[in-house]
Amino acid sequence: MSKENTERNQNKGYIISGYNGIMDLDLTNIHEKFHKEMIELHMQEIKEYKKEQSVLKPTLTYENAVRRVLQQIERDAKLQSERQQAKEKEKEKEYLKHIEYSKKIQ
Repeated sequence: MSKENTERNQNKGYIISGYNGIMDLDLTNIHEKFHKEMIELHMQEIKEYKKEQSVLKPTLTYENAVRRVLQQIERDAKLQSERQQAKEKEKEKEYLKHIEYSKKIQ
C-alpha cells in the first residue's frame, strides 16, 4: 500500500483511494482489526475492475463513457451561459431604449 493510496487526517479519517469506477474506501469508523482484510479486498476489486475494463471496446470503458458525459455537460453549460448572456444583452438594449424614450418625452 503506497502513500498515495492512503490518507490519514484528523478531519477526514482514514481513506484508501479508489480507481475510476471504484469509490474510495473509508475506514474511519471501522475497527483496525478489519483494516488489512478490507484493504486487500479493495485492492483486489481494483485489479478485477482494471481487467474487466481492458477487455471492453474503448467506447464502452468507464473512462470514455464518463469523458463523453462530462464533455456534454460542459457543452450544455457553455450554451446555457451564451443564452443567458444574449438574454442579458437584450435586456440592456431594452433598458437603454426606455432611457432614450424617457429623455425624449421630458
